[in-house]
Amino acid sequence: MGREAKVRWGLVLLGLTIPWLVYLGVEIYHKPHETSQMLREFPSLLFASGYNLFLVGVINAVPFACVAVLDWLHGSGARPLAKRAGMVGATAAVLTVSLLLQLSVWNDAYAPHPSSTAVIGLMFVPIYGIPLLIAGYAAGWLVGKAVDAVQRRK
Repeated sequence: MGREAKVRWGLVLLGLTIPWLVYLGVEIYHKPHETSQMLREFPSLLFASGYNLFLVGVINAVPFACVAVLDWLHGSGARPLAKRAGMVGATAAVLTVSLLLQLSVWNDAYAPHPSSTAVIGLMFVPIYGIPLLIAGYAAGWLVGKAVDAVQRRK
């Protein structure tokens, strides 16, 4: 497996594990005295009724898989600066959406009046992530083109 394929699979794996890491981080932040018990119970939460963190991870990985497919469509080898910057923009957009939604949903569990439907917000990661992936790619591509134009003038 080549370097580029490893990066693509790494993106998908990152998308799969972000909810787990955020969940553990929020739990540890709010209940630091229960860290060891929480880490022991965590594997059972991956497929537990009412939690199913594995499914949450799969849903979260959808936009990351789209970034990986977009990277695959660009092909192998050297790429122009605009395409590389576009991929960075797309990845940054998806990562930002994922982290913000995960943090807001899991932190809601510790709010004074937690919402019973907050977890539904996790379904919006692909819904927001994919359009913002396109916007992030476009923004990165434009920045790359501008930088390339400035470098050519020198």
